[in-house]
Amino acid sequence: LVTSFLLLGILLLLSGKTKRNEIFTRPLAALHHGSLIAWGMLAFTLGWWTVYRAPILVNRTDNPRRAVEERYAKRGSIVDETGALLAVSTGSPGSYQRDYPRPESATVTGYDSFTYGLSGLESVMDGLLRGSEGDDPIAIWWSQLTSGHPPPGSDLRLTLDYRLQKAAADQLVGYQGGLVLLEAQS
Repeated sequence: LVTSFLLLGILLLLSGKTKRNEIFTRPLAALHHGSLIAWGMLAFTLGWWTVYRAPILVNRTDNPRRAVEERYAKRGSIVDETGALLAVSTGSPGSYQRDYPRPESATVTGYDSFTYGLSGLESVMDGLLRGSEGDDPIAIWWSQLTSGHPPPGSDLRLTLDYRLQKAAADQLVGYQGGLVLLEAQS
């Protein structure tokens, strides 16, 4: 507001036709043009960050808004062809967390973690699982507008058979690159 009034005062000084104003006309005109250029550059920069870069910044896995959104918007489940859960969101709105009941399928399903980011299908199908992509863009937009979060994510059914994946993981235990499962000690 102060800057706007200052520029308004400069414009009023430039608009007068007195002899005293002619001394200040050239430096004030340069100041005026410089201010216009600076405001134009500022508007361009803010527009670039808010329009062009906004989707990229919002989708970064280290974005705190994303972590808050994950707690309030239920992420879709990932199931194998028999319906066995490979990844599921548990809890209630405000405290959702991602669980992986079948760790043997981790090489395919991947993980969704604020600390470590995304991998596997969790990364590839992130928009669909989060609910930010889907069949009805108007419903997504309306949910974002009214609640600040996308609608619940869509579930994903794979052609993967969990039993075959477990058998393969069991055969690889002990080999380099094989899956190592840690047992909880009581």
